[in-house]
This record gives sequence, C-alpha cells and structure tokens, in this order.
Amino acid sequence: MLTNCHTLILREVLKETSQAHDSDVYVYNIVPDSLPLSEEFNAKETHKFQLPKGAYEKYPKLKWVKCHLIVDNYCHYGSINKPLELLSPKEKKGYTYQKGKELIPFLEDFCFKFDIDLDPSTKFYVSHILTEISVDYSIYLEDESVANLLNASRDAMETDQINEFCDGLAVLYDCEPEKIFRARSAPRKFYGDLHDLKSLFLDGRAKIILRKLGIEFSEENIMMGSKLIESCSQITKNFEEFTENAKKAILAHENLWDNGDPVISES
Repeated sequence: MLTNCHTLILREVLKETSQAHDSDVYVYNIVPDSLPLSEEFNAKETHKFQLPKGAYEKYPKLKWVKCHLIVDNYCHYGSINKPLELLSPKEKKGYTYQKGKELIPFLEDFCFKFDIDLDPSTKFYVSHILTEISVDYSIYLEDESVANLLNASRDAMETDQINEFCDGLAVLYDCEPEKIFRARSAPRKFYGDLHDLKSLFLDGRAKIILRKLGIEFSEENIMMGSKLIESCSQITKNFEEFTENAKKAILAHENLWDNGDPVISES
C-alpha cells in the first residue's frame, strides 16, 4: 500500500498501544516506498528487513519500517507473513489483489486508449497497484488529516532526528548515511509539492501508472491517468473495513514482528 494507507493504519495502531513515540515514526513507516522514488534504491532492496546483531536495540524506530512490510504482506496476501510458495498475482488473497479484480475493466479501458494489450498476470499486478493508488485517494477525500500528519512529521524532524534516521537506515540497508540523506528528497522530486495534496494523489500518482505501463509523462497522459484514479476511487471508497482489519491483524501479532527478526515482503 501507499502513504495514506500506511499512515492511517499506523495512526490507529498507535492509538491502541501505550508506547511513547515521536512523530517521525510516520516517516520511518513509509521508507520502503519513499526511498525507491530516488535513483539510489530499488523496491526489492527496501522491502526486506534484516539487521546485524544489536542494531534493533540501537535504532528502535526501525520497527516502524518493519511494520510497513507487515502491512504490505497483509495487503497482498491476507496474512502478515509472505507465503513460502510462489503465487501468481491472480492467486494472492490480500485486499489489493482481490479488490484489484474489480478495477481490471477500468484498467483495460485505459490501456485500450494507448493500444496496450496486457497479459493476464500483468493485468492483475497493475490493477493491484491501481487499487493502492485509489485507496490512498479515497482516504484523502475522506480524511485529509492523514496526509497532513505525514507532511507535518517530515517537516518537524530536527537535525538529530534526521541524523538518527539516516544512520539507522544506513545500517538496515548496508550503505552510507549520505545515501539515505540524498534519497530523503526523492518523493518531493518525483511528485512535486507534497503540500498540494490533490495534485499529489492524482497527477503525482498517475505518473506511477504511466511508468508501469511505459507511457510518457505528457500533460494529457497524466490528466487521463488522474481520471482513471478518480473513477477507481468510487470502487475503493469503502476502505474502512480493510484498514480496520489490517489494524487488528497488526495488533494481534505484534509479538511476532516487534523484534529484530528478518522479514520480507512483496516489492
């Protein structure tokens, strides 16, 4: 899932825990999706969690990066663990793939305009991405405070928090802190002004669909992609049951993931 969904679920999880936390945990929580928007990382690198001994205790906020991966697994597979067997997109039981089936006709109509013929597997895969984007837009329409919460968390990070963020993620991803620091600005470079929320969740996210389909980022194409998201958001507007069930799954299995054990999720 994308930023609004992760932020909303984390906000609801934190409401039901007694753990003290800083607002920057929301920034940690979207790291697996934000860093690959730069040229420094790819999604496969950021959708795995494996730390050297002692790092989890030294950088405890990394647990919220791991929480992202657990939510991703629930979104894709319907469980907090990635299945051992290799599943085709059609076989995956999580919300994004199941709801994505309902969005395939919208995707097919969109592709027809560009003379693009997707094979069935790719169609299921892209429709699950379209589900993620549409849910994020639906959340924006329902509760703009979710996106503002993440923006405020980014803006409020003090120098020592930024240094801790870069140092901790450098250990997680086995790189220099400077690489993390450079990649921090990737979302703003990719999407534009992060405070122009409507543009972010429509034009900005339309670019993700265009990129997946190999379509150029022209003004007309971005506008068409934005209309696609708006249409699909009518199907994803009742997202609360999914996010509530995801929150319950995270809280019920907290003892299984609130630790330094490795985990992997779908990128």
